[in-house]
Amino acid sequence: FNAHVLRTHKLLPLSTISLDSIGGVPGYTMFGALDTHATLASLMFEIETLAENVISATEAYRPFLRTATRRKA
Repeated sequence: FNAHVLRTHKLLPLSTISLDSIGGVPGYTMFGALDTHATLASLMFEIETLAENVISATEAYRPFLRTATRRKA
């Protein structure tokens, strides 16, 4: 999965994927940087693009993801 993410993350503009620990649990985080000098329209575009990328990443990486039910098993 890590290799797949590294090969494909560049297909998601304005976003980066990292491996972080949240509450002691390792997981992936998708984030983007906002321009402090951007117009409101540009900021909205960047935020909307990041949100779309999170959905696209979930769909693209679906074969690697487990459901909560499968994790418990």
